[in-house]
Parts: sequence; C-alpha cells; structure tokens
Amino acid sequence: MYIFIYFLLSFVIHAQTEIVDAKKSIQELVSTDGKFRVDKCEKINWDDLMLITKRTELKFEFKDGCDIKGVISPKLLNWFPIDLEVRNIPHYNRLIATGFISAILEQRPVIKLEIKDGTLLNEKSKLGFEGNYKVRPGLGLDKSLTKKLGGEVMITNLNGKKLPHPEKILIK
Repeated sequence: MYIFIYFLLSFVIHAQTEIVDAKKSIQELVSTDGKFRVDKCEKINWDDLMLITKRTELKFEFKDGCDIKGVISPKLLNWFPIDLEVRNIPHYNRLIATGFISAILEQRPVIKLEIKDGTLLNEKSKLGFEGNYKVRPGLGLDKSLTKKLGGEVMITNLNGKKLPHPEKILIK
C-alpha cells in the first residue's frame, strides 16, 4: 500500500514539476525582459501587412538580440505556418505553430495575432499551446505610437497528454 502511495505521489509531483517548467518556458517566450530576445530581429512592417494582399516574407537569423531562426510568410486574414528554431528558452529549441493575423478596425486599427496548434519542442519533450496577442501599431511615420495591448497563452498539453485544466499565462 505504501509503495502505491509513494508512486502516486511521485507521479503527481513529477507532473506538477513539468507544468511549472512549461510555464517558465512560456513566460520566457513572451517576456520582454528575459534571456529570450527578439528586439533585434527583422520587424514586421505593419503598414505593408495591412495594405498589401501578398505574403510578407520575414527571415530571421540567430544574432545578438534575435533568438529565432527561420522564415515565416504572414498575410493578413490568412493562416500561415510557423516553424522556427529558438534559443534561450529553457528546455526547448524549436517552435512549430499556425498563425493568423487579423485587423480590428477602430479609430486606430488593432492587429491581432492568433496562434493555434503551437508546440515548443526538443528531442525529448513537447509543450502544446494556443494563444493570442494584440498590438495597436503606430502607422505611417510615427512608429513611436505603437502600443502593446497584451494577450494570453494557454498551455494545453505536455508530451502529448492533454492537461485537464489548461494553464493560462497573461502577456503584458
């Protein structure tokens, strides 16, 4: 009986540790002040993205201030594949997902990025997630008016096992 309780507790503690580690990895991914950085990566030209009907190709290379490598081709109001190498995220080295960028027309437009079927992975583990993020871009010449409106990430599964209660992480 004690052995069963020991194994049960060990399993629960291990699962909780995996969830805590997963949350730390996602928080590093969405943080603006952690080790993972994208501030020196190629930037999305919001003007072009909102006005042009063709795909915009963005190429990323590892360098100081850019911890992603790969190519994405977003197009407004179209799903697009994301397959990037990542570094400086604890426990993971690749990000695979499907993204969708939409515009919410207000006095100043809001751009919304949605992620579905997101996976952070390495050779041994997978972290499934979904998320969304909004930004009000500073259009035209005044890019300083860009305002980050935040979003959320939901951790949905670990290593192929669906979480009974998805873990929600807010993005500021």
